[in-house]
Amino acid sequence: MCEAYKNNLLYPRYLFFTISWYSEGWWRDGVEQYGCTQEQMEQVLEHTLTIVFLPSARYLDPSLTTDTKTNLTIGEYLRRESEEYVNRAPLNISKVDDLSSDCYDGMYAFTYALNSTINDLNTNMTLNDMANNYVDNVTGPFRIESFSYENSVVMETMFKNLERTNFRGVSGDVHFDSNGIRAVTQFIVLQYRKNQSTGDLESVVVGRISPDLTFTFEPGETEDTVWPRGVPYDGVTVNEEVLAVHVALTVVLTFLSCAGIIFSIVCLLFNFYFRNTKLIRLTSPNLNYLIGSGAILLYLAITVTVWPATTATAAGVLCNLQVWLTGFGYSLCYGTILVKMWRVYYIFNNPNSQKKKLHDWMLTLMVLCFLVIDLAMLVVYSAVQGSRGVLGAERVDDDETSNIEEGVRPFEMYSAVFSYLKTGSGQLIFVCCC
Repeated sequence: MCEAYKNNLLYPRYLFFTISWYSEGWWRDGVEQYGCTQEQMEQVLEHTLTIVFLPSARYLDPSLTTDTKTNLTIGEYLRRESEEYVNRAPLNISKVDDLSSDCYDGMYAFTYALNSTINDLNTNMTLNDMANNYVDNVTGPFRIESFSYENSVVMETMFKNLERTNFRGVSGDVHFDSNGIRAVTQFIVLQYRKNQSTGDLESVVVGRISPDLTFTFEPGETEDTVWPRGVPYDGVTVNEEVLAVHVALTVVLTFLSCAGIIFSIVCLLFNFYFRNTKLIRLTSPNLNYLIGSGAILLYLAITVTVWPATTATAAGVLCNLQVWLTGFGYSLCYGTILVKMWRVYYIFNNPNSQKKKLHDWMLTLMVLCFLVIDLAMLVVYSAVQGSRGVLGAERVDDDETSNIEEGVRPFEMYSAVFSYLKTGSGQLIFVCCC
């Protein structure tokens, strides 16, 4: 708690839950050795909550009457406990009633179970004979005084009777499950507050939680009384937004890529219309179609790269699509240029009239080989890791709150790695061709 004060972890920015069974004023003991004062510790504790799941007499209506043989009211029990035990104790045990009432009812529950077990043994002779099997030197019917912890018959009978136990004690309704654990009927919510009269820090009941997790305020308690400076933040505030390329840059790059696509289409139409012209025929118009198609794919890859994604799934699809467009576009465009250069190199370095003629379909087949290699690489890439949309988080701290802004990043480093790999493979092909 002292470290919490030193780091300014105070209400209303932060809220702590404390353990319910600490003694009264536990934060005062030896606080100086931690470098904090009592007042500083109380600043951290003020408005913190405690969840009490063990029933206790002091959180119940004092007028309630138990259905034990004593017919003791809860208020009378607390009065007698204070007079006969707490006020006589040499130590500060003012909160012993939190557990003492539970122990009081526990003894009654054990007494009821033990009494029922004795009755069962006296009325059921078969059970009595089974219990006698664990006794040495049997001289008559089994008596409870002969019980030992090795006697599983008696223990099982007692557990069954304990499970059937059901009464109202000074700590509330008492009954147990099949494991012998007391059933929780409600949770008590306590809060540390400053007493306006004395100025001391004390815990008060502010609400109750039923087994179906329904919370109800205590009479006189409201959200304003429990949280006078506002309700603490329920976890970290998360602002989700898409982390993508700036809209201005997206517009510019999309416009330029669309212009490039239109220009490529115009070049393809020009190539088709003048394909029989001598100058165009010398450039191999059939191969020009491949170059133009590759250029269109590369321009489309730019558009896909800057296109905003709204979900992680969409970002992953765009990432993978960008990689595939770049791979096939690069091979179609630059692969075709490389094979055309290689044909020029072959012609001028083999002047022999008997040399083999290289037709366009042969060069097209070489480009298709490049595409097959790319396809194999892309399939392995997508199957093994691929590009996935990821959530990028940025933490922002201020005086009032602590936020984490999350958004979908439409890019993965794997895309860049593959681009470098693809560029390197193309350059390697070029060097080999030369």
